[in-house]
Amino acid sequence: MVGKYNGLLRKRLIFVAKVAITFVFFVFILKKVDVVHLVSSFSFSHLPLLLVSLCLVPVYVVLKAWKWHIIVCRKNSHHFSISVKSYMAGLVGGLITPGRLGEVSRVFFLPPDKRLNYIPLVFFDKLLELIAVIVLALYGTRHFAGDIVFGIILAGIILLIAFLFDKNLRLFLFRLAGRCFSRKIIKEQIENIRDMLRDQPMYRLLMITFISYAIVMVQFYLFVSLHSSVSLVVIFLVVPIMMLSSAVPFTISGLGIREAAGMVLLATFGIPYYVAIQASLLLFLFDSVFPACIGAVIFLRGKNHEQAV
Repeated sequence: MVGKYNGLLRKRLIFVAKVAITFVFFVFILKKVDVVHLVSSFSFSHLPLLLVSLCLVPVYVVLKAWKWHIIVCRKNSHHFSISVKSYMAGLVGGLITPGRLGEVSRVFFLPPDKRLNYIPLVFFDKLLELIAVIVLALYGTRHFAGDIVFGIILAGIILLIAFLFDKNLRLFLFRLAGRCFSRKIIKEQIENIRDMLRDQPMYRLLMITFISYAIVMVQFYLFVSLHSSVSLVVIFLVVPIMMLSSAVPFTISGLGIREAAGMVLLATFGIPYYVAIQASLLLFLFDSVFPACIGAVIFLRGKNHEQAV
């Protein structure tokens, strides 16, 4: 009983700490930006670009849901609409948890048999996104950090890709992991991940992931273009690093870290701080908050939402 209480207390303290870190990042950002100017910078002349960005949101969401559908249907085949509901409902938990761990709630909107086996698939989906954003961030990393850091990251990417595509390497690593961990539950999860990777269409999944990130970069380009002239090359240098920084689970939904990274990196190209902050917040609003609001409706109306709470 005491152990359970201590575990719950530790989780709450970690959550409070991450809220505090998010707050600190925003205080840092607000000190760098004139908030009044930030709010007053919107005008009706911006509506066309905002509408184009808004029209890209359904495309982005459908691509992500399609990728999720391909992944989960390797376990059990079902209609695409079920995968869409599952993905959208998971966005609610992902929005309010560090590292989007709450997206695990997707599994409660899938067919009820063997739901626990779907949990590793959520992390596999996030792994694909991490690999894609690291690959995209290589160009910017070399520009901002130099050849040494670029070489280290490149080596890590090669190992990750080898792990995904080389069956012999995967088999060796899974056997090694099975020997290192004696607990039955860990061995079972290792076997689940091994089985999960066996039949996944990696090329198609990675291609969908890259396309979805391309949409994000186009949206960010449009948001920055509301106030400043910027080239697509600059966007390609900056946005992947921003997205990679938001994957660090120190704040709620990556807020604060992403904005600070964008602010600092874009400033090196002469882009004002308020433009970077505004573009980053708009991207978060369009691609995370809006879909999560729809997901909340699905979550609350879904027949399985009580099990997910």
